[in-house]
Amino acid sequence: LLILPSKVATLSAPGFTFGSTWILYPLKDHFGFIPNLPCRICETTMGRLCLRDLAIIIPIHFLVPTLAFWSLQLLLPAFFTSYAIDPVIYSERNPWIVDLMSETLVNALFTVGLLVIPEILRINGIRRGYALLILYPLYSFSVDAVGKASVFGPNLIYSLRCVSRQEEVPIAQWSHLLGPILGGIIGGEIMSLFPDDK
Repeated sequence: LLILPSKVATLSAPGFTFGSTWILYPLKDHFGFIPNLPCRICETTMGRLCLRDLAIIIPIHFLVPTLAFWSLQLLLPAFFTSYAIDPVIYSERNPWIVDLMSETLVNALFTVGLLVIPEILRINGIRRGYALLILYPLYSFSVDAVGKASVFGPNLIYSLRCVSRQEEVPIAQWSHLLGPILGGIIGGEIMSLFPDDK
């Protein structure tokens, strides 16, 4: 446990949970796609999805976690849900453009990593579970970055605030909503440079 990002121990690292390969890859096996908004935007940029598909996918990605968090709030004890659905609130001390660039870079690397690493492991005969170790430096940097930790999904930030009845996301924190979207687009452009065998 000592190797985990320090914020994991304090239950303040939702990105480490929602972006975990141990969760996303089994969901991909079941549903046929990675249920992560930046990844879906990345696939659209690559041409795997059309804009019409994305117009349906984006509202679903915002609606599903909102309903899931509401269900947790209704079904689980209050002392547990107060931690499980605590809203992600970022520091506004950082310049807006710095947060935007950080989120964009982290999410571009995250989307490319999620799509490429399983194939590299498969080619080398290594179990896919080790993908978490390869992505660990990215998780650790992002999760423990003071005031800049990414949750690898703008829909999760919005859903957690909505369910917790927080105020709307301040303008200064919109970089954490726009950054993952731009990161998905850049990740798709990077992936487009290589042959796509899906």
